[in-house]
Amino acid sequence: MTGCEIGKNDIKNKEIIEAIKKKSNELTDTYKNIKKLASENGLYNSVLEDYNRYYDNIIDERQKQYDAFKVISEHLDKLIMNTDGLNDKAYLMKEDQYNILQKLGDIREEMETILDK
Repeated sequence: MTGCEIGKNDIKNKEIIEAIKKKSNELTDTYKNIKKLASENGLYNSVLEDYNRYYDNIIDERQKQYDAFKVISEHLDKLIMNTDGLNDKAYLMKEDQYNILQKLGDIREEMETILDK
C-alpha cells in the first residue's frame, strides 16, 4: 500500500467516524424529543422503550470494550515492569499502553454522554 493510498484511507476513515458521530448526535436528539413526547403522550412509550434498549445495548458493549482494554493495559504494565526500560520493545509497549489508555478515556466519555441522555 502506497503512502497516497494510506492517506486516502485515513481521510475516508475520518469521514466515516464523523458521520457516525453525527448520526449518534441525531439519535440522541431524537431520543430526547421522544422522551419529552412520551411524558406528554403515552403513545410514544413503546418508541421510548426501543431507544432505551438501544442505549442499554451500547452501554453494555462499551463496558465490555472498556473491560477488555483495561485487562490489556494491566497486562502491558506487567510486561513493561519485567522488561529492561531501555530496549525498543519496552518503548513500544509503553506507546501501546498510552494508546489503550486514551481509548479507555474515549470509551468512558462516550458512556458518560450516553448515561447523561
